[in-house]
Amino acid sequence: MARTEPKPTRKEGTAQPWLAKIDASLEREKTWRTQGRKVVQRFRDERERNETLNSFKVNILWSNTEVLKSALYARTAKPDVRRRFPDAQTGNSASRIAAEVLERGLTYVIDTEDVDAALISAVEDMLLPGRGMVWVSYEPEIEEPEEDDSSVDDDERSRGLGGDVGDRDQAAVSERKGDVDGYAGSGETTQVGGRIVAQKLCLEYVYWEDYAQGLARQDKDVPWKARRHAETKETFEAKFPQAKDAKLRGGYKLTDTSEESKQYDGDFVEVWEIWAKGSRKRMYAARGYADLLEPADDPYGLTTFYPCPRPLRSVTTTDTQIPRPEYMQYQDQAAELDVVSTRINRLTKACKWNGIYDSSIPDSGAPGS
Repeated sequence: MARTEPKPTRKEGTAQPWLAKIDASLEREKTWRTQGRKVVQRFRDERERNETLNSFKVNILWSNTEVLKSALYARTAKPDVRRRFPDAQTGNSASRIAAEVLERGLTYVIDTEDVDAALISAVEDMLLPGRGMVWVSYEPEIEEPEEDDSSVDDDERSRGLGGDVGDRDQAAVSERKGDVDGYAGSGETTQVGGRIVAQKLCLEYVYWEDYAQGLARQDKDVPWKARRHAETKETFEAKFPQAKDAKLRGGYKLTDTSEESKQYDGDFVEVWEIWAKGSRKRMYAARGYADLLEPADDPYGLTTFYPCPRPLRSVTTTDTQIPRPEYMQYQDQAAELDVVSTRINRLTKACKWNGIYDSSIPDSGAPGS
């Protein structure tokens, strides 16, 4: 009896360990995240109705934040690319031209992309909850190869177009394949013959509650970083067709702290984009789907691996990467201002107009006159 090889089984549950790490990171930062939400509510001056009627506050947090925001980011940055050692490279036109090309490329990206919005949002997150983050993504546009006419055999093509047509076709395919092999972008697999026709760099703002990272004291020692995407079911299935039939657990709400958003009942699929520094891999994990999605080996090839800079943090210490909202440093003084403002307002309302008049003068306003 012949021995048959066992069929390869599908590896299940590869996403669960990473989702557990993310949940542990969120739990580790639970106190800070709660403080951050309260600080944002204070900045927006969101109060209950009875609190609004019985208290009068001075929103010093809003005043301080607006002043610091304009001081930290006043205008769009201008790229300045130059040689590291200009004296040693005197007369080297190649390095000078390379610097000009890089500077013009960065200028074009800043002019065409909404860089200001991402950076201003990150600065605001640093000043309020205490941590701001931006993310760099590379988006190429790949042209699909033309379909070959299989109805014409090689002999007919050789007779009609010349004997060396096969060599020319092979060279063209090799050239196109070289274009794809040289692509170090998103890590997506493309068909041989695909050609990059356009490329774009995007600076994306990451909401402060949609970022998580591994445990470390210094940023250079962080083992992994992740950001959360809220995808509609249609968008998710278009991006990850292999998970189209999976029973995904929705329920992630795109809500904020405002009263208006509490009425919105949007339902999204929660997808985490994970960058693991140890294995130098990028992968996606979706809530409710057991396997990792589109794992890729170091798609960008960056020296620091991560596609994001070190997060902007407000109040930090060397023993932890978890920040503290800056407002917590003067919250007692802010509370005192609120008490003083409420007392002044109540005293003002309690004041009555008093005066004197001469009752002997007709039409002086005296009773019975």
